[in-house]
Amino acid sequence: MSGRKLLQTKRAFTLAELVVVMAVMAIMISMVVSFTLICNAWSKWGTNRYKLTSTERLCSTFFRKFVSLYDAEDYYFETTEDNGVLTAVSVSDPTERYAFYYHVNGEELEFNVKGGEDGYCPVQYVRSVHFSVRTNAKNQQLIMMRVSYAMPNTSVGLNEQYGNYDILMCTRGTGAKP
Repeated sequence: MSGRKLLQTKRAFTLAELVVVMAVMAIMISMVVSFTLICNAWSKWGTNRYKLTSTERLCSTFFRKFVSLYDAEDYYFETTEDNGVLTAVSVSDPTERYAFYYHVNGEELEFNVKGGEDGYCPVQYVRSVHFSVRTNAKNQQLIMMRVSYAMPNTSVGLNEQYGNYDILMCTRGTGAKP
């Protein structure tokens, strides 16, 4: 009799219990996988944002360096709407020009400095660069550099993120005519 009682007290898992356990495990696995994918996308977005911020700093640094080199009574700045090039022009010799511009195809920022040295700076995600120059009655110039960017989106089904950032520079009195 004791053998029969022992068999009756021993109990196995039912099919319903196994199905419930498997369903709970499937839910937990799907949560872990989706969390991993979200973390991956967030990490890629952070990396892209860091590259864009680095590009913004580089553009700002080279733009400020270029303007500060020619921020004197001997030069004035001009730009044309059609080519998007910022040019420092000598007052005494208008043929002496130094340019600051962006190559869209090569994804490089290029500028000329005194002495004929060229500077190149690789930038990422920049779509276009636009300059505008305003001169007031005191012959001071306000120069704006607008950089348009397109940052790739890391989430599935979303488009690139587009935007602009503006960099402003005000120069001392120049040789420009208002």
